[in-house]
Amino acid sequence: MKCRLRKLFLFFVIIIIAVELNAQLYSTAGKEFWVSFPEVSNVLNFVATPYVYLTSEKSCTGSIQNKSGSFNLNFTIKAGEQIKIALPIDLFYVNNFEVIELKGAYIRASENIQVFLSAGTGIHLEIATAIPIESLGSDYLIMTYAYGGLNVARSSSHFMLLGVEDNTVVDIIPSNTSNQGSSVNPFTVILNKGETYLFTSDRDLDLTNTNIHTRDCKKLVVYTGAKNTGVPTACNNHTSQLGLFEQSAPLNTLGTAFLITRSPIVEKEYIKVLATQDNTKLYINGILVSVLNKGSYYENYLIDPSFIKSNKPVIVAYFGISFCGLNLPANVQPYGGAFMILETPLEQSITSAAIIIQHETSVYKNQFLQIHIKSKDKTYTILDGKNISDAFKIFPSNPEYSYAQIKLDTGAHVLQNIKGFTADITSMAENRVGASYGYSAGSLLNKSNQYASVN
Repeated sequence: MKCRLRKLFLFFVIIIIAVELNAQLYSTAGKEFWVSFPEVSNVLNFVATPYVYLTSEKSCTGSIQNKSGSFNLNFTIKAGEQIKIALPIDLFYVNNFEVIELKGAYIRASENIQVFLSAGTGIHLEIATAIPIESLGSDYLIMTYAYGGLNVARSSSHFMLLGVEDNTVVDIIPSNTSNQGSSVNPFTVILNKGETYLFTSDRDLDLTNTNIHTRDCKKLVVYTGAKNTGVPTACNNHTSQLGLFEQSAPLNTLGTAFLITRSPIVEKEYIKVLATQDNTKLYINGILVSVLNKGSYYENYLIDPSFIKSNKPVIVAYFGISFCGLNLPANVQPYGGAFMILETPLEQSITSAAIIIQHETSVYKNQFLQIHIKSKDKTYTILDGKNISDAFKIFPSNPEYSYAQIKLDTGAHVLQNIKGFTADITSMAENRVGASYGYSAGSLLNKSNQYASVN
């Protein structure tokens, strides 16, 4: 009898723990982060500098340090404001290939903060949304871009790993060969806390569909992008080559529904959808456009606001497209350049986000916040304390949803909707050098049961 009661007690304990774990909310806001910066394009002889932007909805304090203790910086953030911190290039900027280096920065804050990473130069940069330690995972699939042309300025995609736990065994199956001659055969690296590993493709090769897996369910930071590339094509003029930079979300946080709108000042942008399972049916604006197997992807231009739906989890990337040269014809749009956003699925909508708008030079003037919500919930949308429900338009292919595009000034902003939203920030240059950036305002990153780790 006692044994039976003990088993019954243990059963209910397990149920309670499972419910508690399921109720835990993960997101891109958090108190602890590990970050680093893979090398991106350093054109026009500008000096590349890694920056972190920190913002919070509550006033807080914190610190940034490396594992060796040679760098330690305290910070204070006021509610609704942002701070920008330049980090030493030699300590946190990774440009050596297929070697393990201690180049991670540990960020800790007293309240939840959002961390944005800026890689590149003041004129050519990319911004990525950082993921806190608690929201990381152990399985990833790489999405990136390489144009595969035969131009003078070569394309180079990459991914980078950053350990957050000691003795993290990482199994890697690259989808293409590296610039160091590595083959597509599986290999393993072992990372300790704060250590990085950068893998760059041989020229013009796309590392999309590279598989990353850690043993023993240990968490890992995974960055993806390109040192330099054109999207979707490039030309011989070096101004068309820009870097791409994003932090990948774990496989068990992916979704099946996405809303995307292009920047209002450009003619078109580009999307790429990567299937994570066989027989993935992909619909755009209600039309079946492709049936994909695991590892294959669909690419196309984006002109109209688009509703992307699949029957199985996918990774969706939104790219700014490249323009060739400074002296563009009169009929070619004079704005834009390559950037990359890993889109937040509607299943991972957030209710609040503190975002930043970069304005390092006069180059970045067309900076837009693009918000997606359910049409019935638009009255709940608050930006910097002001209701902006009048700014929304009905999604043309799906009236259940609405979108807004708002030009923002430099600085920190707070976006809220208690019913949930997804949002992107994009910037297009006002001159013809092709400078731009793009990133997601955040994601809920709740874990799903679509993927069970083979640990």
